[in-house]
Amino acid sequence: MLKLRKMKKKDYAAVEHLMQQLQRVHIAGRPELYQPMQHCLTEYFFESLLTNEDVIALLAEDMGAVVGVCIVSMLTQSGSVRMKTAYVDELVVDEPHRRTGIGSALLAEAERLSKKRGAKRLDLTVWSFNETAISVYEKYGMTPQRIIYEKAL
Repeated sequence: MLKLRKMKKKDYAAVEHLMQQLQRVHIAGRPELYQPMQHCLTEYFFESLLTNEDVIALLAEDMGAVVGVCIVSMLTQSGSVRMKTAYVDELVVDEPHRRTGIGSALLAEAERLSKKRGAKRLDLTVWSFNETAISVYEKYGMTPQRIIYEKAL
């Protein structure tokens, strides 16, 4: 049974494992921008997330195993307007558990907690190659906000 809860210090290794999976997705999609890393999150940075009042650090457990992570930063400015916005910094579901609704459950809980904190919008950024994630976000009811173009030189 799926359980959503706040992250704790003891979750570091499991969260780091999931962040490594996300890093591999990024390496596969944009190898010129991403490379293997020993740690995606240092323990110090991870612990700072847990104590930061402007961060919502959630994880999903299934039968005691960590199967998903969602990290959200609460922002006070959006463009030139003072508006509380929840920004999804990280959302990753363990590879064998993808396409089971865990990502949507994490987003829904992040949305609920963000609304409670006064957020008016939930934002995130996704790479255009990550069609799986885009599909999840669109099914969740999110729409594209802007497009960033690039040209290799």
